[in-house]
Amino acid sequence: MMQQNGLGKLAEEAGEMLQIAGKLVQYPELQTIRNVAHPDGTLLHERLEEEMGDTVAAINFVIAKMNLDTAVINARASRKLRQFKEWDEPVDKKVKAPDPEPDSNPMHRWGLGRGDKE
Repeated sequence: MMQQNGLGKLAEEAGEMLQIAGKLVQYPELQTIRNVAHPDGTLLHERLEEEMGDTVAAINFVIAKMNLDTAVINARASRKLRQFKEWDEPVDKKVKAPDPEPDSNPMHRWGLGRGDKE
């Protein structure tokens, strides 16, 4: 049986994902080239995809176990994604991003919150 409503597993999976992200930050040339190996021999894009999937699964598990409000989570994720996109725009192109359509919720793309308290 999973301990602490899956919070320990969520922390573990997030930590593994952060480790791969850290390697990609350390080797920026690997951020844009999929099939070039890190000095330790791993393909970091593949590892990042796997660890992100593991982290999303852990998030879904914790949402279900703790009966968290997916509407709150999805609203926050939409606001945060909008903010990331604004930060990513060149300074001379800064414009306010439109509010996303209900179906464009980033959490839904990952299968988060479907069928829960929405």
